[in-house]
Amino acid sequence: MKNLAFIIGIVVILANVAFTQNGAIKGKVLDELKEAIPGANITFYVNGDKKGTVTDENGNFTIKPLQPGSYDLEISFMGYDKKTYNGIQVSAEKFTFLNEIKMNPASITTKVIEIIEFQDKIIDPEGGPLTTLRSKELEKMADTRDVSSILRAVSTDFKVSSDGSEIYFRGSRNGASAFYIDGLRVENMNDAIPGNAIGIFNVYSGGIPAKYGDFTGGVVVIESKSYFEQISEWQHRMRKIGKE
Repeated sequence: MKNLAFIIGIVVILANVAFTQNGAIKGKVLDELKEAIPGANITFYVNGDKKGTVTDENGNFTIKPLQPGSYDLEISFMGYDKKTYNGIQVSAEKFTFLNEIKMNPASITTKVIEIIEFQDKIIDPEGGPLTTLRSKELEKMADTRDVSSILRAVSTDFKVSSDGSEIYFRGSRNGASAFYIDGLRVENMNDAIPGNAIGIFNVYSGGIPAKYGDFTGGVVVIESKSYFEQISEWQHRMRKIGKE
């Protein structure tokens, strides 16, 4: 029993000696108004290992035990610039006190963004080459009995199949072109609308607007005459017949 007590006593003495050979670092972290910053991060290295602690509610921190030597500390907190202390000397059985550590608010750099408006559109949302004929112009044409006849009169670049179901723009393949009346796609254009019911006749031969789909040939877009336009034309014809 005496030997056991002696051994325990030796261990306690050695532990106390080892502890008294260490030192510590103490400090206090404040903001720009000298108010305490609780929860600030304190980072340091011990034998190559990164360690850390945080400040208490009063902004104080203590790092111990530390073997005598030189230490680097980094203090950081959200919204503030990091602060680094290099070469802090720690001595045995002593506290190394850092002066009140004042943190500076993080600098904010305002970037000037220059906005340049392009003078020329990269992509024209309304499409490319477009031929537009209105009812008054159509009336002056020799043959407007159907869409095929109007297309042939507009340009020799446009070809129409014999059954009126396909339009060919400059040798385009089958299915590369489309035909729309009042916003709806129609399969056979000749059966869809007579020439005298057309109000506006548009032909896109390139740069087709995205709203009409992915067609590489061309698109014919027709707007029919409104009810009032047709009534007005009928009245005009009646007056003309009456004069005759």
